[in-house]
Amino acid sequence: MPHKRAKRSVREKARAERKLDLPPSESSFNPHDIPKSMARVLNAEMVQGAWKEKKRDMEDRDRIGGGKKRKIASASSKTEIKIKPGESLRHFKQRVEDDMRPLIRSAMKSTTSLSKQKLKQSQKDVEQLTNERGKSKGVPEHDDSDSEDASSHRRQGKRKDRSPSPGFLRVSSSAPKRLNDVVQAPPELRPAPRLRRLAEKSQHQKAQGRRGSAIEDEEGDGGVITLQQKRMMELEREKAINRYRALKEAKLKVQQKKMDILI
Repeated sequence: MPHKRAKRSVREKARAERKLDLPPSESSFNPHDIPKSMARVLNAEMVQGAWKEKKRDMEDRDRIGGGKKRKIASASSKTEIKIKPGESLRHFKQRVEDDMRPLIRSAMKSTTSLSKQKLKQSQKDVEQLTNERGKSKGVPEHDDSDSEDASSHRRQGKRKDRSPSPGFLRVSSSAPKRLNDVVQAPPELRPAPRLRRLAEKSQHQKAQGRRGSAIEDEEGDGGVITLQQKRMMELEREKAINRYRALKEAKLKVQQKKMDILI
């Protein structure tokens, strides 16, 4: 098998047949077998030559004229970017981004310029339309202002017709308001007529209730407890206490008997 290592005897025989200090063959020099930094050093002349040629082509195009358009056309006509031998995926991605960056910038600039042009054109169209409407109508604009004045007068009339609230004083809003104004007196809160009538009615009812209770007290049918009633209540209280104590003693005796039986 070609991928297997040969026997020692075969290797020694091949080494004896070969000469010493021979240069490496093409098959032994594979770019994938060496690090990328070493490959960059070995291929430095080729890379620099390619870059110089590319720079010379760009200068020639700029010298001829129409460099930007030709650059964009040449970029679009480029061959597909492929990964190089011995190049990592990270470096390939960076190279693709570097190649595509000028195209992205030019595309962004073109889109922004187009959007600005459209915005300016739309603003001009709006201004032209407003000017044409103003020239064509002319007088109706004054009619609109007159109608607005009439509506404002109506609103002011409605506001004046409203009755002022009786509980608060009116203060003109045209007076200047300052930051360090000092209050001369506390506000006077006056009750409304309806609330005043309700308060007077409740006070009248309370006064009548007091008079009726005074008459009942004089007649003896009021809620006042006499000495005889107080004495009777005390006697009933003592009877209830004695009855409760007797029930408690009987219950304790029954419990004591049960405990004695269990013992």
